[in-house]
Amino acid sequence: MRSRAVKVCRRFASSATEGPIVAHSPGRHHLSTLPSLTGVRFFACGTVVLAHVLAVSRIFGEAPLQRGLDALVPPAANAVTLFFVLSGFVLTWTAAPGDTARGFWRRRAARVLPNHVLTCTAAAVLVALHGVRAELGGGHGPWHPAAVVANLFLVHVWLPDGALILAAHPVTWSLACEALFYLLFPLLLRAVRRIRPARLPVWALATTAVTVGVPSVSLLLTGPPSDPQVPVSTLQFWAAHVFPVSRLPEFVLGMLAARLVAEGWRPPRLRYAVPALFLTVAAGLALPPVFVFGPLSAGPAGLLTAALAVRSLRAGPCWLERPWLVALGRRTYACYISHFVVIMYVRQYVTGPGTSFGVPAALGYAALMLVLSALATWPLYRFVERPAMARPAPPRTAATGIRVPAQRTPATDGPPVGLEKPCGGVSGAGEDDRHPGAGRLVHRRQGRGRSGQRDRRRRQQVGAQDAGPYRLQHRRIGVGRHAVAAQDLQLQRDHPVHRHRHGPGQQADLHMAAAPPQAADRSSTGRGSAERVE
Repeated sequence: MRSRAVKVCRRFASSATEGPIVAHSPGRHHLSTLPSLTGVRFFACGTVVLAHVLAVSRIFGEAPLQRGLDALVPPAANAVTLFFVLSGFVLTWTAAPGDTARGFWRRRAARVLPNHVLTCTAAAVLVALHGVRAELGGGHGPWHPAAVVANLFLVHVWLPDGALILAAHPVTWSLACEALFYLLFPLLLRAVRRIRPARLPVWALATTAVTVGVPSVSLLLTGPPSDPQVPVSTLQFWAAHVFPVSRLPEFVLGMLAARLVAEGWRPPRLRYAVPALFLTVAAGLALPPVFVFGPLSAGPAGLLTAALAVRSLRAGPCWLERPWLVALGRRTYACYISHFVVIMYVRQYVTGPGTSFGVPAALGYAALMLVLSALATWPLYRFVERPAMARPAPPRTAATGIRVPAQRTPATDGPPVGLEKPCGGVSGAGEDDRHPGAGRLVHRRQGRGRSGQRDRRRRQQVGAQDAGPYRLQHRRIGVGRHAVAAQDLQLQRDHPVHRHRHGPGQQADLHMAAAPPQAADRSSTGRGSAERVE
């Protein structure tokens, strides 16, 4: 029985695609970017915002209608699961082979902390003026400075205390989970890269089973519910929904899905993955309430993420890659981190705390919250998030000492190219380390003696060639025969006779094959279009 299961898993891991996975638009997107994953974030974030505006704010006076709107809460909880899986997938897919843990943490801190500090401060001011009732969590009494400080440092969800979990800015519980993910990511990435391809399906299935087991185990924790809107005990809500260790398997599942796709795995198509996700959400409603808030839909979310990635790389343009959807997807973090603060201020100063209205007035106030949330998103993204992401210096890889350029190298027109494995390799040597600098004009510093003289003579023979669309990049590599051989190969490729002989199509192949996967991790300001956090 065991041997049969192992054979099935190996066949599942070695299943090849029907055709080569290609980048459908090399002139617009690098083959490591996955714009569809950025576009789908808009719908996940929109589900969360609608649930908070229509259900959590409690502005509808019609009791049956308000109970019907409470049905938006389970899809919003599952949208957070999709965010966690997407985060693991994208970070693994765009990970630079030789990137350091310190550089990764620096970029994540620049990406996450400025908006968090600003919005948490705005929420803390409101709570300090009007008490914990302003948090919209059903609590009463004065504010707790220690709880606000714990929220600011993203450690408020490590204890099963309702006053800490919902302190000041309630939605930052997911950010506290992401903080644990980012802290462990360098170690997790090394472990995931060491898994043999034949064992990847086994690990993915086991991780999915763990995500289903989290709410099952939390059923053993009993106690009275702390909030009428959440029909589970405080211990169950903490263990199944907000405890960072409980949500870590979802992030790991996204990392495993990225490895599977890079190894050539063909996931179920979107017409099967999307219904599977919605069926899981519906099944959670028939189970005990703790399954609504637990990571029950992690498996279908992983299938959906992998299906979107494969479609972007193989089948051609996806409607989720439309420019306006991708642009909205890039702003989801600013929207997610600010919209609940907007709701708190509107409920406190516009509608009045604890009041409810008829359908027309309630819809008007809901529209006001949505408009103000959109207006708050734009300055946060434009003047806080993007400048903070552009400020840190580009990382220096540990494997080759190459400083990554701050901007992408423009791609030349040519035929689509095959899929590389951006998350492959155990020792940090990726595909673009095998042919250093292919498609670019590179100046290297060589050793002294005969090697250095031969290097200078060859450069003088080639002359100052016009780099065209390629950027000059300074790299320091080893000395000796290997260094000279690498430079000989580079000079042959950069020579205009070589470019003319091989034509524009093969030149584009050289350029795309050498473009580092970490280029997908940066936007127009120097940091990622695909790498987004919740």
